[in-house]
Amino acid sequence: MDNWRVELNRLTTEFWIGVGVQSEIIVWLEGIPQHVKGVNSKVSELYAFQTYEEATEALCQIAKNVNGFIPNSWEAEPYAIITLKKHINLFLDKKISVVSLCTLVQTLDANFISNGFAGQPRPQQLQNLDKFDWLGNLWNCCDWCDEYWNYENSFHLVAEAKKVAIALNDFLIENYVG
Repeated sequence: MDNWRVELNRLTTEFWIGVGVQSEIIVWLEGIPQHVKGVNSKVSELYAFQTYEEATEALCQIAKNVNGFIPNSWEAEPYAIITLKKHINLFLDKKISVVSLCTLVQTLDANFISNGFAGQPRPQQLQNLDKFDWLGNLWNCCDWCDEYWNYENSFHLVAEAKKVAIALNDFLIENYVG
């Protein structure tokens, strides 16, 4: 699969989860082949999106039309793991708040762990995720999180984030890179 297709799935997942960065859409648009831009009318709309929701809707439609990808599915789980790793690193670098990280953790738990897509089993190619607790204990560490929590007074969360970051890195290298 072409890299721009993989990147489309990642961007779509991040926007669907609610943590996408709009400037990354432009970078992605610059990297896709010209013939793709002309085939899907939604691609050109991404240059002029007005709201985050419009960008999310357009990405979801493009990903479905081009890749058959739907972010509300097990197939999005590897991208969700990559998103978590990215945001843990931002948190550890003090570039996002405790509340931002905990909101992401709650969203990921609700969509990929607790509900499990209406009891549907993971596809065969994702069975390796059945035994990998990729959220670690972050959900419990974020329990009762509020706007008064910060990096300095959330030692338990910082420690768990560091632990999960190492586990995610090892898992991603073993299963998706190496």
